[in-house]
Amino acid sequence: MKKATYVYLAIFVILAGACIFLLSRNRTGTMTVFAIKDTGSITKIFLADKNKNQVLLERTGPGSWTLNKKYKAFKSRMDILLETMHSVEMKNPLSVKAKKAFLKDMLTGSVKVEIYTKGNTTPTLTYYVGGTTSDELGTIMLMDGSSDPIVTWIPGFDGYLSGRYDAAEKGWRGRDVYKLAPSSIREVTYDYPENPKESFKFTSDGKNFSISHPNESGEGKEVSTLNAKEFLLGFTNVEYEAFYTAQPAQMDSVRHLDPVVTISVKTEGQEASTVKFYNVRAEGHLQMAGRDPNDKSRFLAINSNDPTEIVYVQRRNLQRIMKGYSNFVK
Repeated sequence: MKKATYVYLAIFVILAGACIFLLSRNRTGTMTVFAIKDTGSITKIFLADKNKNQVLLERTGPGSWTLNKKYKAFKSRMDILLETMHSVEMKNPLSVKAKKAFLKDMLTGSVKVEIYTKGNTTPTLTYYVGGTTSDELGTIMLMDGSSDPIVTWIPGFDGYLSGRYDAAEKGWRGRDVYKLAPSSIREVTYDYPENPKESFKFTSDGKNFSISHPNESGEGKEVSTLNAKEFLLGFTNVEYEAFYTAQPAQMDSVRHLDPVVTISVKTEGQEASTVKFYNVRAEGHLQMAGRDPNDKSRFLAINSNDPTEIVYVQRRNLQRIMKGYSNFVK
């Protein structure tokens, strides 16, 4: 009797070990099925949804990507997407009933993802990103060619991942207003329509700096190297906050306003680009009776390089460059 017990126990241990090994091997493979561990090898990403939105992201250098072959891609968002593609794992399988429901949803509401690596012209990985689980802690994904959707997540992150794969172009556009090397700037012109005495032209040859007023003749006044470099550093990294979305009539009304200031910047070997900054009318709790009706935290801006768009720019991001003639000449 005792001998039989040992035999059964031995068989049980062997079978249990085999099951654990197989499950572990299967879990490891499933966990990483959507992940690209070497994100540095990714050279192109294509996203497309059922509303005909499409995003093509192409690597042009270290940390540099283009969007749909015409814009710079938003670096912060690219970093998040690449981290997602590196870390996404299977969280748990779905029941048969849930699989049928999510498969139906996938047909109408998913985003197709194609990931290309090492410059290849065929995708290394293709899958579909669907909706979220009821607790919003898991994201449904489906591998191309499979009929078995699974719940995915990033361990340690409480939330869903579908928003990171949004295929709308605007959300991926780089938000640079100014991203200039100070040494490349040769001329900066400020025009204040309502305060013309503060208008000026700043010029630089890389070593010498001067400023002149539109109403003055001559070569202009010398600006100290310290003040000049501090001013030019302000053009290193200025980003807009968001797009201004409104009815066409409202958009046109902004364009017909007098700007607070128009800033034109000419860099070495490039045509001058011009940005017009406008006051934003205060809304909601920012409105105060008898006070300045303008929002003190933001401007609206229109860039000559893309005049069809109007964007919000935080005033604090412009503090270093929002200067007038009197700031340089006492």
